[in-house]
Amino acid sequence: MSTVEDFVVELKGSRARNATKTRAAILIAAQSAFAARAYGQVGLREIATKAGVDPALVRRYFGSKEGLFKAALDDALDIGMLIDTPRERFGIHLAAFLIEGHNDRVNPLPIMMMAMADPAVRPIALDLLHSRVITPLARWIGGPNADRQAARVSMLCSGFISYVKLLPLDMFDGGVDQATRGWLEGALQAAIAS
Repeated sequence: MSTVEDFVVELKGSRARNATKTRAAILIAAQSAFAARAYGQVGLREIATKAGVDPALVRRYFGSKEGLFKAALDDALDIGMLIDTPRERFGIHLAAFLIEGHNDRVNPLPIMMMAMADPAVRPIALDLLHSRVITPLARWIGGPNADRQAARVSMLCSGFISYVKLLPLDMFDGGVDQATRGWLEGALQAAIAS
């Protein structure tokens, strides 16, 4: 993954600040912060420092902390990478993303889950969950129960991330074992098949 530090070095090394790279550095710093701690515990100054920019620049690009949160979560949610796989390999593909990550992107699930307790950003997270995940996934699944099936996939993913990443159970200290991985793959595949 291109780290925030990589972006900062690149930004400082260039004479003219590239707006696209600056915006990307801010988003990566924000995603990292919002995935690690609750929304209320993250400050714009901290994100600006991680991105190597002035806090005023963060406000100029995103308007407010809520605006930055929405842009960061929206950028992290890429359902295309999850459904860009043969249907019969969906469970394997999604389990690999949850366990190993994908293209070195920040996993959006911790960001969403950390936001659920905060009344300022909960509606933003819920709206993005529906518009960027549930609805496109249901469209891809197809059929009369597609919304419920997409919701089941989301529930499985959230539960997995909760107990492996956010509230890590001791049994997963050394990583996810093959039996658990197999169970997750099967459960995710079954969720889109039923």
